[in-house]
Amino acid sequence: MIYHILLILSVIISYEIISILNFKSDLKKVLLIYKRIYINLKKDSSDNFKEKIILLLSKHLFFKSLKILAIILSISLIFLIFYFVEKKLIKIFYNYLEIFKLITFFFFYHLFKKKIFIK
Repeated sequence: MIYHILLILSVIISYEIISILNFKSDLKKVLLIYKRIYINLKKDSSDNFKEKIILLLSKHLFFKSLKILAIILSISLIFLIFYFVEKKLIKIFYNYLEIFKLITFFFFYHLFKKKIFIK
């Protein structure tokens, strides 16, 4: 019983971390930065201009990537903390059915959250 409660709590906390720290928008920005770097490399402009633009874009990419890494590490830390409470929680990552449960809880919490804030 405590296993399922911890699973639900970890999903809720993970969802809130992802939504508060704008994980989805950061992923989109990283992809946009990669696209801009690729476009600037293909242009026939001066090397100095390319160097300045790519340096600027690389800094943005580095900091966005660090933020994404911090989000992933914080979610992993939550699962690690809950693992010390309940040792069976590690089986989430070894069984496809458990991964499906995790995704299902995440999806239903997302729908529940959307329904609450729409009203």
